[in-house]
Amino acid sequence: PRPEQKYKVGGLKKDFISGDRQDRAAKRQACFGSFRSRGGDETPSILETHSVLEVTRRDYKERVRKFEEFVNEVRLPFGSVAAIDAALVEYLDMMFLEGFTIEEANKTIAAWVWHHPDHSKKAGHKLLRTYKALQGWMKLAPPTTRPPM
Repeated sequence: PRPEQKYKVGGLKKDFISGDRQDRAAKRQACFGSFRSRGGDETPSILETHSVLEVTRRDYKERVRKFEEFVNEVRLPFGSVAAIDAALVEYLDMMFLEGFTIEEANKTIAAWVWHHPDHSKKAGHKLLRTYKALQGWMKLAPPTTRPPM
């Protein structure tokens, strides 16, 4: 099957893959504007921003906000990757004890890593304790699956 050609941006479906190069450029620039260098700025690019759906971006933003609110309330250190790793472990413990599911925990970690890609496994800044905590969660409360219909 052919991949979906229409892409939803701002509530409108846009066709970004059909036509020749000039047609595609015109459609893309009409939606996103022409190329402007960010001069090494670390703000997310158009493509990075659209690596997840808008609804997912909003969900991730809210999850990161809640995590950071927790860090402030509990007054955890937050200046290094090790401190962030420790804070995430604390947050996962709280989530576990308050009845959240492993799926919610995974989404929270995915949200943090999406907003801070330098903390991803691929970047080498592994959140080792965080991933160990997720393993412990899976052993104590494995993910549920749907029963067959």
